Amino acid sequence: MSFLLETPYGLWVAQPIIKAKGLSKKRRTIGEVMFQRLDEAQGRFADVLPKKAGGTLH
Repeated sequence: MSFLLETPYGLWVAQPIIKAKGLSKKRRTIGEVMFQRLDEAQGRFADVLPKKAGGTLH
């Protein structure tokens, strides 16, 4: 599983670990999701959102 979030301030990606839940082989849970900024993204689906004028990320 992976997540990709685009904001006017850039692209953010996360790929959490999927863990087995208890003794069951079918039940699973998602580990902690840690987003990292992806500045090198290029291609057809990168930079889809318009840039905000004068906006900064704090």
